Amino acid sequence: MTQHGVIKQRTDESLLEIDHGRTQRAIVLVDELGYFLGDWRNFDVEGVRQVLMLLNNCLRWFENNLHVKLVSLFAKEKLSLKDLPEFTRAVVDSKIKDAEPAKDFTEKQIVHIEAFLRKILKVPKGLSSTFGEFAEAMGHLGVEEFQECIDLIEELPDSGLFDKSGLLLERRPQIFHYLEKIILILDQAIQNIRFYTERLEVALMIKSQVFGYLPQVVSYRADVNELKSKMGSYPYLTVTTTDDKGRLFPLGVVRASDLHRTTLGTVTLRDFCNREETKIPSYLEVISVIDHHKSSLNTASAPVAYITDSQSSNAMVAELAFAINDRFSSGGMTLKEIEEQIATFQKNVYSLENNRILKRLLQRHSCAMVQKGGYGIDPVREFIEYLHFLYAILDDTDLLTKVTQHDVEVVASLLNRLKSLMVGKEVEIIQFDDLKRGEIFVVNAANRILQHPDMYSLYRKIYLAKEQLVEENFRLCSKGEPSSIFVDTKIQNGCARVGQTKMFSNNYAAFQKAAPKVREFWWTQASSYYTDHREVDLHLQMVSTVAGAEDLFSGTGGKYRHRDELWIWVPSSEQAVDHLKRFLNAFQASPQVEENDFEVEFLGSNGNELSQIFKESFKEIPHHFAEKETLPIAVLRYKAGTLNSRKAMISPYLPKLIS
Repeated sequence: MTQHGVIKQRTDESLLEIDHGRTQRAIVLVDELGYFLGDWRNFDVEGVRQVLMLLNNCLRWFENNLHVKLVSLFAKEKLSLKDLPEFTRAVVDSKIKDAEPAKDFTEKQIVHIEAFLRKILKVPKGLSSTFGEFAEAMGHLGVEEFQECIDLIEELPDSGLFDKSGLLLERRPQIFHYLEKIILILDQAIQNIRFYTERLEVALMIKSQVFGYLPQVVSYRADVNELKSKMGSYPYLTVTTTDDKGRLFPLGVVRASDLHRTTLGTVTLRDFCNREETKIPSYLEVISVIDHHKSSLNTASAPVAYITDSQSSNAMVAELAFAINDRFSSGGMTLKEIEEQIATFQKNVYSLENNRILKRLLQRHSCAMVQKGGYGIDPVREFIEYLHFLYAILDDTDLLTKVTQHDVEVVASLLNRLKSLMVGKEVEIIQFDDLKRGEIFVVNAANRILQHPDMYSLYRKIYLAKEQLVEENFRLCSKGEPSSIFVDTKIQNGCARVGQTKMFSNNYAAFQKAAPKVREFWWTQASSYYTDHREVDLHLQMVSTVAGAEDLFSGTGGKYRHRDELWIWVPSSEQAVDHLKRFLNAFQASPQVEENDFEVEFLGSNGNELSQIFKESFKEIPHHFAEKETLPIAVLRYKAGTLNSRKAMISPYLPKLIS
């Protein structure tokens, strides 16, 4: 959208004064308050002028006809009052359609002039109206001169030009003065009618009511596809917003030349760096990516790519924020406070912890020196930003139960930065100097973080509230009421619909009670979706246990007595069965399956058929057949907490729709 070359025009001005210019200015018509009325494009001018010329030609014919008949009338040797009625009828009662120009109108021109006369000038009979009726209609619109001319013609008997016997008096000055008055006022009337009809207000009505061209606008929320569908052959579209009364206000225009460019904008991708999952249209160019999983991009120019081995993309964004904040933040400390701390830590530079703190203090010192110029980062803003990053990472990693080394190092830095901002001095409450680097380093580091009292104080209340929310959602779903149980559901590879419901160990009792109703609700949703999307025929729902706050703080996370579940439903079609078999065959080779203890339960009448599919395509596990439930689904059960990542543990084994 642009406002360059946009001219907002009031409609009380003449259309002849509008100059679109060589640069193709965008003329937007507005009322006295600035609200949108319509567009006035360069190609609108010719059509409107053609309609106005049709009327003007008829009026000029009327003028010439009146001149001729006046001359003929007053050229008679013995002009009397008896000759006036016939003259008046011939002039005033003549119909517009009988004018010589009107007789040559094409069918299309007749349609246009009829609509113009009837709808806009309010001449009820259109071309069948007399010029007297036309004069009356124009008088109602405020153009009264034409009616005054008609009145002068009809008042000839009372003009004082005739004697008592009805004969014309030989008074040339009076005669020519009266005729001059008629001619001048008629000329003025035609001019004023022209001025009236050439106003942009009338031109806009001709455009909409005669030609049927309604204002074509787009909302500022319109996407490119909507813009292209509405643009058509227009050179531009006006972008509008609405006020609380529904009135349109113009914001700018989108030009067709801009819309048809190959690249219309740029985009930065985070977490899902491929066009398929993010649905990035071809007209947006990817200029930078932040990702921690597989990426697949094809760009016209090299993007900035920031990719690490992390579970949480928020850990990557936090690290980028560190680099920015370290350039401009003094950590809420004054220059004097920083210098006092530097002096303290310089006394012992042989500690790794002290070296790290001293390094950060020197950076803070540089920032504090710069802040004398009047700018920097507010410590409150910095604190809130870090807190958001921390909670986002905890959510991404299920309370640090799925992490990489990069994740735990960023979380440790976040906690140290938060604590430093709180106490007003540079400190470290989490460090891993004593932990041996190796296969179990990440687990030990995550446990150290989770069992720290400051960290526990941050996540305890939130995750207790999450536990309560999960339980409430199970209850709502079992009653068929709106809940967020199945909100995390994605369509993958064109044929699979995979959802994940996360719960805590304390929620299992509530889940077990609600499970039959919740499964029924899920199957109803799945079958309904399949009705409208026949290509999506493999439906999976993970019910995964994640560690709770108390479990992780006490170090008992991952030790559960119950089992998690994977619900599976496919419709009765060969393609659906093929997709299920391909998934099971690939899934059984995953490390999580090979090292796990599985069993499967078939709930419906198709149990034998599903059991055979499992025997053919999955590893040998116990098969059970339900007696109470009747849903046509399979429930795969396994150790709780072992299959908790859809992206890493399910998605890689899904079949792809072959187009």
